[in-house]
Amino acid sequence: MSSHDHPHPEPLALDRRDFLRVGSAFAAATALTTAACRPPAETSLPFHERPEGLRSLGKPKHYATVSDSAPVLVRCREGRPILVVPNPAHPSRRLPTLRSFAALLDLYDPDRAVGPLSLRRGGTPVQSSWQAIGEKVAARLAAERDRVALLTGPLDGPATTALLTELAAALGLRHYTHAAVDEGAPARAFRLAFGSDHLPRPRLDRLGLLVGFGAELFDQPGDGHEREFGAARAPELGGRMLRFVQLEGRLSLSGANADERLRVRDSQLAAVALAIARYLLVDERRSLLAQDAQLVATLEPFTIAAVAARSGLDAARLARLGAELAAAGDRGDR
Repeated sequence: MSSHDHPHPEPLALDRRDFLRVGSAFAAATALTTAACRPPAETSLPFHERPEGLRSLGKPKHYATVSDSAPVLVRCREGRPILVVPNPAHPSRRLPTLRSFAALLDLYDPDRAVGPLSLRRGGTPVQSSWQAIGEKVAARLAAERDRVALLTGPLDGPATTALLTELAAALGLRHYTHAAVDEGAPARAFRLAFGSDHLPRPRLDRLGLLVGFGAELFDQPGDGHEREFGAARAPELGGRMLRFVQLEGRLSLSGANADERLRVRDSQLAAVALAIARYLLVDERRSLLAQDAQLVATLEPFTIAAVAARSGLDAARLARLGAELAAAGDRGDR
């Protein structure tokens, strides 16, 4: 076969100058095609005229306020908040959540709404005012008088109760309160067990072992447990890192962050917790409550073998979990 009959064409002969010329052309074409995909440049400019009431430009100011029920200090420069930190001078131990820090970014979102918007089905948002929106809502409720029910959570103050009572009387509403979880149940249980109305707050940064029974520690605004959890797993603790075991039915944010997650139906969580309590009180006698004959008799049926067979958990794993809690002592929590 001759060279002219070869199925593959001969390679092009490019010298170094031609290669650089072609490469530069391709690079320029690529830059032109991708330039339109970049976000528009935005420029932040300083104040042209000082707003009324603004003092000491260039020097930061700190304001004590509350975010998600947690006391915080907000650092501001030229009237703009730039940092949110816990308030060290406040006697409360409540820490700000990650939402408090992330909310600071919303203040500088160029696409945020600067006021209320009115949106009709199939239309586009239109700038409105709270006065106009309130009048429309009141007119719609008044037109359906005695046929509208207002559902809220439990009320926690006389002012809110009086306001909703007045609103219901004026618009003909029927007001109902509902709570999926009774928030007073833990306080009543702690009072029955220990004789105190003070509901303790766990210090995750001081624990060595944490066992959760369907508990959601990281999705509770205002509790600040995620910060303490991060501090308990920091390398500067000298290797004593918090171990977290979560028992739950549905996958939660806490379960996703657990070192070990044991899947158990929500209907069986109470029985599993009682089995662990029986192991600690009856078998290991790790508490003064082990002297309570009535409590011991109540826990007697909840053996690890019986609860493991009912819940589908491995009995040996459940027994090891109880042993881990017993070995943790004061550095373990449930």
